Amino acid sequence: MKTRVFILLILWLLSTSLTACGPKAPAATPTSDAITLGATQTALAPTATSTPEPTATATSTPTETPLPTETPNLAATSAASTQTARLETQQAVQTAEALSVEATQQAQDAFWAQMVADGTITMNQGEMYEIDDFEESWAQRNWYQWWWFGYSMADFVISTQIEWETAEASYGNGGCGFVLRLKDNDNHLVVFLAPRGDAELGAMTVNGYQTQSIRWKNPDLPNYAGLTPPSSGSSDFTVVAEKEFVTAYIDGQRIYQWYVALTSPGDIGYTILSGTNKDFGTYCKFTNTTIWELIK
Repeated sequence: MKTRVFILLILWLLSTSLTACGPKAPAATPTSDAITLGATQTALAPTATSTPEPTATATSTPTETPLPTETPNLAATSAASTQTARLETQQAVQTAEALSVEATQQAQDAFWAQMVADGTITMNQGEMYEIDDFEESWAQRNWYQWWWFGYSMADFVISTQIEWETAEASYGNGGCGFVLRLKDNDNHLVVFLAPRGDAELGAMTVNGYQTQSIRWKNPDLPNYAGLTPPSSGSSDFTVVAEKEFVTAYIDGQRIYQWYVALTSPGDIGYTILSGTNKDFGTYCKFTNTTIWELIK
């Protein structure tokens, strides 16, 4: 058995040696295409060259470039100036109005204190009413018209500024004023600022118009009867109706006080008494009219 294995081993070794020592296969011959491709690749291959290192280039430090300036908007500037001027004007007007109101209030307070000191007013100041301005003319000699306010009062102070003109100054009296405690056509009082500068108070009753007698007269007043009335003029006119007394002030000066029998409440209104039939007769303009009710 051992002899057979040994012989097989020797035979395997001999076959292996014969295979390793046999002739080799010939190498593959390159084709013409492969030769051409190789030559082309060799021709296209870059030739190695020495590349110089870059040298440092000196550069100048950049200067600072100024930013562009803003182009002014003339329209916006003009509009802003106009708005500023408008606001300044409004502020000036408001300041002037405030000062005017303050000055007016101070004047009213001073005048009120004067009427109290005169003894004209003994009651307290109640609610105030501002009346619309009014102007009208009337041309029927010795007749008067009225335009009432719609406030029924017995005791009050009414003040106004009157501008007046007459078409025939030397004829008749005429005047501008108020109806007081008006109940109807035959039951009211009427008081006028006359062109000569004085005042007149009358009472209308069922028996007709009756001029009321003066209870008190300012001793410093001139003799109005001898004065020729001017054709136009203006004055501040204030009337105080308190209980049985009616007092007239012209331009802040107390001139007359009357005693009256009609003391009950009634309406108040503007009135115009014509002193002539010529042209427009008597023209009256009332401005800044104010009523203060008097209360206990």
